[in-house]
Amino acid sequence: MSGFSSSEFLDFSYSSTNDILHKGIFTTSNGEDFPYFIVEKNGRNFFVTPICLSGPSVFDEEKDFALLQDKLKDYNLSGGFIQTRQSIEETEELGETASANFFKDYRTNFRLHFGDDNFVLDNMHKSAKRYSKKILAEQEKYTLKLIDSQDLKSIELFANMYSNTAERLEFSDSYKFNLDLWIQLLSSKKSKLYLLYYEDQLISGTVVNPVPLGYDYTFVTHDTSFKNSGRANAIFLLKHLYSIDPSGFLDLGGGVTEGDSLSRFKKEMGCSSQLFKRLRFIFPDQYKETQDYNCLKGYWPQ
Repeated sequence: MSGFSSSEFLDFSYSSTNDILHKGIFTTSNGEDFPYFIVEKNGRNFFVTPICLSGPSVFDEEKDFALLQDKLKDYNLSGGFIQTRQSIEETEELGETASANFFKDYRTNFRLHFGDDNFVLDNMHKSAKRYSKKILAEQEKYTLKLIDSQDLKSIELFANMYSNTAERLEFSDSYKFNLDLWIQLLSSKKSKLYLLYYEDQLISGTVVNPVPLGYDYTFVTHDTSFKNSGRANAIFLLKHLYSIDPSGFLDLGGGVTEGDSLSRFKKEMGCSSQLFKRLRFIFPDQYKETQDYNCLKGYWPQ
């Protein structure tokens, strides 16, 4: 079960989103739960998935659009935007079902498959492998700690480090959170906080959520004064999760934009690229004046 389907994550992500009329957990035709908001834009109501890659691992356009329209008929939905975790081939295309018209494209996610140290190193690019070998050569100096949800001091350390990162990198308001919100999120039995120390120095923190067959690297922050803190964080978190479930994976998400420096860093770490399906859609019975479905290529239908 996905950590994104918890009420704690729904409330956490709700805090930074405007114009929300309703929030809830939707169940797909295959029985998978995922969070959603209904927001008002341009005088219409739209169904959207929240921040992060929080959508379902499978979304069946024929079945699930009809189910969505029926279950939420009281909101007179005009359409929406769904970010799934469903892998597809590279595509940008218009489509339609009996109930909806949609534009399908993708967002790149980078995935690290679990394995022992040699497996992980073998998949890295040359420069990343060199730095990673140095990290593993002194791994006894690193300590990865799983933080209890009642350990408010450790959560505050993470929250402060994350806030500094958010300000330095100019995160959007949707990705800025105060201490109370972090405490709320981590009260979930699904969302886990890990802190990585080098000797006595805190160098990174990560919030991890379970997803079907693996884990999601949902929120991360580093001490930029410590060289290769991000690389060390990924290595030791991967080693820990591998010890729990050797067959799994860790999804690192994408870049801020396709092909940026963050994307390149993740590729160098040996990640495989997964193209996750995205759907912008309208319900024609609520959009009768719209004949040109190219409007679906914008973030919001016009």
